[in-house]
Amino acid sequence: MAGKMLACLERNFQKGSREAEIKGRDIYDLLWFMQQKIRPLEEKLAKDGEKTYTVGSAVIELAEKINGIKIAHLAEDLLPFFEQRSFIEAWLEGFKENFREYMKYYL
Repeated sequence: MAGKMLACLERNFQKGSREAEIKGRDIYDLLWFMQQKIRPLEEKLAKDGEKTYTVGSAVIELAEKINGIKIAHLAEDLLPFFEQRSFIEAWLEGFKENFREYMKYYL
């Protein structure tokens, strides 16, 4: 989970002609980990990122980043992976609220 958190915080990738703020699959995986209440390895967060994170500082920075995500960009990345379009559309509709709820466990 720490690796996924670092990917969401620090990885930049190209999506077509634009640089995306976050990879849809990374944020989807991160929320799954959080829903399961999996604890990230503090040591990995402290040592493997471009800067040092604690679980709390990483979650706070992730919250800021997630607030700025455009749902259309996330949908563009995620929709091709799901046969049931209605499932991922519902997930996209609530992912910011779900993140805010899940993050309480980590603070």
